[in-house]
Amino acid sequence: DAWAEPEFISELCARAGCGLLLDINNVDVSATNLNFSAEAWLAVIDPALVAEIHLAGHSTEVHADGTLLKIDDHGSPVSDRCWELYSGFVARSGPLPTLIERDTNLPAYEELIADAVMASALLASIGVRDACPA
Repeated sequence: DAWAEPEFISELCARAGCGLLLDINNVDVSATNLNFSAEAWLAVIDPALVAEIHLAGHSTEVHADGTLLKIDDHGSPVSDRCWELYSGFVARSGPLPTLIERDTNLPAYEELIADAVMASALLASIGVRDACPA
């Protein structure tokens, strides 16, 4: 409890000399479910520690009391919120290897390519030349 999670993860990577696989969808899901700022969490992460970014989808449930619960399912499309967080992070980090995870409910090939095009467009919008255009 003495350390916030992103500070702990950053320190762990620094001491271990390892890179971080940053799953932005997991940050979004946790931020919603645990009521913290995903932007503030990501702001603490040193981009130099990040070896790869993962993007994925999630499903949502609204409980009887109105509470929203996000469930990391890797079977839903990448959410607009996840794209927004990704865009903000790569604006600081520059281009990083990025994997879009779809483990279940695989869409048509054209939808998968659309995700790659979206990632390329986000990189281009922040002035990063995409090294691997779709």
